Amino acid sequence: MHTGPIRALVIDNKGEYIYTGGYDKKLYKWNFETGQPKLVTKHNHLITSLAISNDAKYLISGSADYTIRLFDLETEQLVQTYLGHTDDVEYVTFTSDNKYIISTSNQHDGRVLVWEVKTGKIVVEFTEHKSSVKSVWTYNEKVFSSDNDGNVYVWDIKTGNVIDNLGPYEYDIDTINGREKDHKIFLGLDNGNIDEYDAKTHKFIRTIPAHEIGLKCIKFSPSGKLILTAAYDHKVKIWNDRFELINTLPTYKYQWEVSFGFTPNERFVVGCTFGNKYCVWDIESNQLIEERIKNSTPSINDIAINYNGDIATASDDGIFRINREEVGLTNQVLNNAVGISKDKPLAVWGDHKGEIHVFDTKFKRLIKTIPLDSGPINSIVFDSYTNSFFVGTYGGMIYKIDIDNLEVQNKFKGNEGAIKGMVIEKDIIVSGSSGGQVHVFDKNNLNKLPTQLIGSSFIINDVAFSKELNLIATVSRDKIVRIYNATTFTLEGIHNLHNYSIKTVSFNNEGVLFAGDYWGYISIWDIKNNSKDIIKVASNGISFMDSHNSLVVAGSYDGGVYTINSNGISEEKFRLFTQDKELQII
Repeated sequence: MHTGPIRALVIDNKGEYIYTGGYDKKLYKWNFETGQPKLVTKHNHLITSLAISNDAKYLISGSADYTIRLFDLETEQLVQTYLGHTDDVEYVTFTSDNKYIISTSNQHDGRVLVWEVKTGKIVVEFTEHKSSVKSVWTYNEKVFSSDNDGNVYVWDIKTGNVIDNLGPYEYDIDTINGREKDHKIFLGLDNGNIDEYDAKTHKFIRTIPAHEIGLKCIKFSPSGKLILTAAYDHKVKIWNDRFELINTLPTYKYQWEVSFGFTPNERFVVGCTFGNKYCVWDIESNQLIEERIKNSTPSINDIAINYNGDIATASDDGIFRINREEVGLTNQVLNNAVGISKDKPLAVWGDHKGEIHVFDTKFKRLIKTIPLDSGPINSIVFDSYTNSFFVGTYGGMIYKIDIDNLEVQNKFKGNEGAIKGMVIEKDIIVSGSSGGQVHVFDKNNLNKLPTQLIGSSFIINDVAFSKELNLIATVSRDKIVRIYNATTFTLEGIHNLHNYSIKTVSFNNEGVLFAGDYWGYISIWDIKNNSKDIIKVASNGISFMDSHNSLVVAGSYDGGVYTINSNGISEEKFRLFTQDKELQII
């Protein structure tokens, strides 16, 4: 079984087997009737996308190791590996005649490539996108491709020439899909709406208010009579072919709304999860098939440290832990974020459903659950100056939660994209976002327009602040670490030691800057002495880092928590599970 979230899923044309790809880098083949898995392959990094050819002969897998692999479904043998992308492969699909593969990539690459299946030759290279390309749909000789800048380019599959652009929209477009029989294409917008167009004429038809936020999947049943949509409002919906709502499927606590499939008889829907197995719904009875549910793994998404050095972790299994010890749980929905009071027995966890949970860590009891209204919780920071927690969300909102009455004291728009990292200091608030913005707010006058730090246009994954050096640090998907003067907001320096997208950044109290990437490497920059180094710490990505005096503590998707000092000496502090082996929860 998987030991990390399941990111991609596809069902064979007979409904006998389910193929899943996960953050544990593994591709499994499951017998749908018995539920038994068989390992097909293991990539060098997480698997992002799967597709089966229309003639049911081949399976392809796209990965964050920049490769695409082609498998013979009958022999289950690797036929070919396609090399050509220079960043994570985001999406893969076959053309309807099975002669070509179309693949997209993240922002550092940003190309859409058309490959000849037999030879592995790249026959078309589409380069108009300037950000991550998220989804593709083909119609006759046309390709529709969407990106994080809100573009939906229409282009000729033979020449790569641009025919049209259905955008640009003000929103990310993570999913598009179409129906050939009536030449319709549907765009899933990050505001939760679906826009319908005529695929022949490219004329806008209508807007369908489908979800509240973050459309992630549009899937048609084999007959086209049913449509599934899923979004980051934590809802999965079934519609008829006129987009009239039939049902909202029961919520599964570990559901991940990114990839789904209908069985050929259209009775069941299978979906990705943050657990170690897919989940299944019976559409006819509108029920979740409970016996197929498996627990999620405790992959670590966030950490927070108090003055005593106690380490709180947020993990995929939704269990609240401090120093590896379980202190409680609520709905067991995946937790993306955690914040801990520096001097009181109080911690706040934020989940994928958009709720925060305030816990008394001394008596291990839930004090209050507060639902927020702007998507999954991405970041929580305790502010000792105002004795409050600041919460950043997928919807770009920042909330201030008063620690005494546990109410939302204030909220404001931090960024247009999802909040990815925050710094809360005495006079400033810094927020980095998926839209590539870094905003610095005057904490004492939030009505004042923020200052924008000029630098990367890529997704900003994290921000940090050093009191000792009066510096702000940022990291992003462009693999560059940047430092800015926190008074003048001018760029003071950069380094590019990383070969992979950087996920998190933190200063220790000596002013040494640490940055961790998606492949488990941590760079160490002694800014005073201008010395730099990079070390391998974890077997999977570094999800978040926080500092405690001269040490930086790093959490990893591999289930480990590590300490690193200024000299680059790292030690494993504790471990929640071992990802590289069969699931071993410690």
